[in-house]
Amino acid sequence: MKVQIMDCMKDYMKLVRLPYLVAIALVQLAMYYLVITPVSNVAGIPAEQVFSPQMLALLVLATVFTFAGGYAINDYFDVKIDEINHPINHVVGKTIPKHSAMTVFIVCSVVGALLGAVIGFYAWVELNAPFSVAFTYVLLFLIIAGIMWFYSSSYKRIFILGNLFASVLNALVPMLVVVCFNFFLSMRYGAHPEIVVFSRYLLTIVALFAFCVFMWTFVSEVATDFEEEKGARELECHTFPIVLGHSVARAIIFVLILLVNLVCAHVVFRMLPYEPMPSIRYYLCAILVPSIGLAFLLTKANVQLDYRNVSLVAKVILLLSVAYSIMFYIYYADYLFE
Repeated sequence: MKVQIMDCMKDYMKLVRLPYLVAIALVQLAMYYLVITPVSNVAGIPAEQVFSPQMLALLVLATVFTFAGGYAINDYFDVKIDEINHPINHVVGKTIPKHSAMTVFIVCSVVGALLGAVIGFYAWVELNAPFSVAFTYVLLFLIIAGIMWFYSSSYKRIFILGNLFASVLNALVPMLVVVCFNFFLSMRYGAHPEIVVFSRYLLTIVALFAFCVFMWTFVSEVATDFEEEKGARELECHTFPIVLGHSVARAIIFVLILLVNLVCAHVVFRMLPYEPMPSIRYYLCAILVPSIGLAFLLTKANVQLDYRNVSLVAKVILLLSVAYSIMFYIYYADYLFE
């Protein structure tokens, strides 16, 4: 009996992509504690007084539940593709009934929206935010859940659109933190010019992290298109390798890798407000070298497992890009106060 329960729990953890949910939580915590907090402290605006750890916890939970539902509904609509591409490893329609996956989506989406409602209610009661604005926190997570539904049911099968939606959704993970923080900041301190400038500065910094998330997700998604090409062809999906052919689709991945590295190099060499050498070393070791390795893997990729490895390496580089927030935290305040 215990073995059956454990197996069932493992299947449901696989359904909601537990490792991805942990990564989502860590990304949002990193944006708050390692990026927003040092910048706010240097500016003399303690982050915990603007957007408290309790509100952050609600935001993280709302995001995690909403994305858990999104992963469940994605597997719900991908049953036929997964039966072809992953006949052994898929769970929906095999160990988890389809209606259970749908239930997980509905429950997680509702919980996510309710947690968002708590954030909005607090802003309405404690900060005198307009009710219509506070209510948008409910709509925000419902809209994200709705986008995930339409992405899974149809958008992901449309050329480019599916890859873009997946990349935008992942880029929203860090952006949600700074958007909520800036909203609470404006409610507490008003729309003074200094506050507006500070908010834009914060938004720019976090947006650079979100850009990396977007780009590496896009690379990973196109690699996954190669990996799942067999099932996609059976269901007449319009993915990059099917529509453009392998050579052009590979060339697009190479261009994306080059573009994101050019942006990262520009930020590290030209935009940092502190001593760039530690960041340059981090970029060379954690981003550029793995990117070269990723490009090499791509040139040698021929079978499904090869493209799975390409997608996995892209995700690792994504996490390493976000992990740069540790460097940001270490050096930002120290160098500004020297």
